[in-house]
Amino acid sequence: MSYLNANIPPIYAQIKKEYLYDLKKHHGEVEDCIIFGISSMGSRAILWHAIMENGAIFYRLPISAFIQKGFKAEDVPKYRLDELELWNSFSYYPAVTHWNLLSAASGKYIGKDKKWHYGKYLLQLTGHTQMVIYWIPITRKYHTNISVHT
Repeated sequence: MSYLNANIPPIYAQIKKEYLYDLKKHHGEVEDCIIFGISSMGSRAILWHAIMENGAIFYRLPISAFIQKGFKAEDVPKYRLDELELWNSFSYYPAVTHWNLLSAASGKYIGKDKKWHYGKYLLQLTGHTQMVIYWIPITRKYHTNISVHT
């Protein structure tokens, strides 16, 4: 089991450019990226690593920095990090599993807004607890079995 960082199957996405500029400029702009890894620190949000088309790598960005590829930033609802990731990481020792059999699986969960959110299985993170990551159209979220929506 790795310490702090782990490789994940590539997720083609877009990054909100304001996260590359300390949230001070470039609001509403996005750039294509590939999310390739995570950072897991106990009692903190899971953070994500991404590489840009020009080769620049940005480490430890919150899930709120990304939207699903193909969507316009203005069409994606804005959510706080605590709405996107319902629980912090429980471990400094993340392990990532992608079950091929589950690649076509979907799931759902109830968010803080008390609504059902649906998604497609992406991967599973384990440490001291287990989290399943889903890719859900329009928004990206986590849930216990952490569900990611985009």
